[in-house]
Amino acid sequence: MAESDSVNTVTFVVIRVSGTDSVFYKNKKTSTLKLPVSPRVLQTTFTLQYYPKGDTVNSKTDSVKLTYVKQYFVVSPECGGYAYFSNLSVLSSSFVREPKVVNSQLSTGATTNLEIKL
Repeated sequence: MAESDSVNTVTFVVIRVSGTDSVFYKNKKTSTLKLPVSPRVLQTTFTLQYYPKGDTVNSKTDSVKLTYVKQYFVVSPECGGYAYFSNLSVLSSSFVREPKVVNSQLSTGATTNLEIKL
């Protein structure tokens, strides 16, 4: 694996999600994130404050705005319907390297939907 493709462990000061007052990954060191999208809207902005690789003093803040499509399917009259989220795409990003959509179908079982290389 090339150095640019290696997985970095990053310390996140805080991660905020648009439309909520919740704080995610506060002072947490990790190489992967699981962040929620809102089923009530079709766009979500994630603001990530973190320490860049090798820096433990000066934090950096970047954001990524995602969009997705919500469709409703009825399984059967007895079971009712469910919402299905797909077509995940990046609307905007302040990251140096553009985040890459790996899997455009959103689900709780997806291993990776978006890659952000820091």
